[in-house]
Amino acid sequence: MNISLRAGRKEELNKYLVSAIVSTYNAERFIHGRLQNLIDQTLYKKNRLEIIVIDSNSPQNEKQIVDEFKSKFDHIVYLRTSERETVYKAWNRGIQLSRGKYIINANADDRFTMDALDCMADILDTNPDLDALYGDWLITETENDTFESETKKIICSYPEFFPPLFFYYQITSHAVFIRKEVFGQIGLYNEKFKIFGDRELMHRFSIHGCKAKIISRLVGLYLQNPTGLERLYNEIKQKRIF
Repeated sequence: MNISLRAGRKEELNKYLVSAIVSTYNAERFIHGRLQNLIDQTLYKKNRLEIIVIDSNSPQNEKQIVDEFKSKFDHIVYLRTSERETVYKAWNRGIQLSRGKYIINANADDRFTMDALDCMADILDTNPDLDALYGDWLITETENDTFESETKKIICSYPEFFPPLFFYYQITSHAVFIRKEVFGQIGLYNEKFKIFGDRELMHRFSIHGCKAKIISRLVGLYLQNPTGLERLYNEIKQKRIF
């Protein structure tokens, strides 16, 4: 957690309502669909969404795809690091660069419903007592899937905000929508974590008395990636147990 929050010029802060942070490594096959999904967001069409891509020294050609988008669209920031870093260090870099009032991580293989970010920003704008929001997700095993496709999907419904449940799983989903100012209170992500760093952050979020709420709507489409770090960890853990 050694990256401090960005202290840019006052007129740059909160230039956008939302900053979506895309971390990428070996994700060339996903990045076009990810960026297009963000460009298609209703909030982007209002010029209130900032897209930040952190390329963790990927050996693939994400940069070329991002550059193509940057040549056509505004509000896209790209940073490539000199070595591979943990996803949480990448998110911290994105938070440091961000100019949005609210932050959300936008995994390269995820997709948001078209008005999800717009809706969540509006709810936090009108509820100053809340610090974060989360919603339900569809889960697919098909790469670059869409909401409209006929592929098999299941819905993942999350519970009401109840911090003791963080000892068991990440109850606020893998993509919590959070006020940027909260990171100034509780600190950034622990960069040493390879997985579960988002849950550890939400433990600190709860300890500091911050409040989150689930919204009664679908916010995104999540790829159950068989090569993902969390899936690999769970398989290893099962083998050790059984």
